[in-house]
Amino acid sequence: MKQQRGIDEESVLNEKRPQPVNALQVSDKNAEMSTLLDLSRFSLLPYKDQFSQLVILDSHNKLLHNGVEATLIQIREKFWIIKGRQCVKSTLNRCSLYKRYKVRPGTQETAPLPPDRVLMSPPFSMTGLDYAGPFFTKGSNDKHYLLLFTCATTRVLRLELVPSMTTL
Repeated sequence: MKQQRGIDEESVLNEKRPQPVNALQVSDKNAEMSTLLDLSRFSLLPYKDQFSQLVILDSHNKLLHNGVEATLIQIREKFWIIKGRQCVKSTLNRCSLYKRYKVRPGTQETAPLPPDRVLMSPPFSMTGLDYAGPFFTKGSNDKHYLLLFTCATTRVLRLELVPSMTTL
């Protein structure tokens, strides 16, 4: 860009308040807040430029092949890349280590259901028994137990209150 021509009024660059100083620099909206560290000015880099991609790869390698967000945050400390997120994504998708790290874990295949659960059978043809307790009931000082009948085919429960844990 030549200094005489300036920037078109419809350009995306006008949002970033460009100021030509050797390289084109832009200011962000927090320019007054960051005077000590001089974080208010960034060098503007074009989208899909070779230098932009080298900056992205350098930051990506320094961050040990971290993701798009971390790389973009690192880059934006010094540079502002037009369409930065898209440029970082397309550059990182060419990195083989990054592709290997961002792979999602595989899904586990579920085992087939046992035949007792799949075949048609009447309720309580396969039954499990269990006791729970002791419980104290109202109006009595005696111990009572809960007998649980579990149907293996329909998963139905039947509860019965019994006076003891004996089978008689």
